[in-house]
Amino acid sequence: MTTTDDKLPRYARRVMEMAITDAELQALMPDLDVLAQITAKGQLYEQVLEHALLGYGDRPALGERDLEVVIDPTTGRNVRGHRPSFSTVTYRELRRRVHALAEVWHRHPVHRVQPDDFVVILGFAGIDFVTVDMATAYARATDV
Repeated sequence: MTTTDDKLPRYARRVMEMAITDAELQALMPDLDVLAQITAKGQLYEQVLEHALLGYGDRPALGERDLEVVIDPTTGRNVRGHRPSFSTVTYRELRRRVHALAEVWHRHPVHRVQPDDFVVILGFAGIDFVTVDMATAYARATDV
């Protein structure tokens, strides 16, 4: 390591070392061609999104904790229980969802979303939230 590397926190040095030797971590590293596409100047936001979604198509994009309904032993009520597993969607699947929602908004006879419209998102962060957020970019609307 160089003297510059010695100034990095220990955890940062460890991640850098792992990036060299760990195949799983290497698979998550940025693709230089995709990085060049998404950082090119003069693009619209939805163009940047397209480059990322297409360029990393088969990679996992987002994940959510799997849930199950369990009975709370104290109250006897049904509650959500967290499982130790996650469900993920790939960038390709996320792109499909975003495009589908933006297309519905574009064609809906009553609830059409047009450029410069406001789209209110009420909900918790998750795959669906990100889908709606990104679809507003494709619709050229503003999310609130």
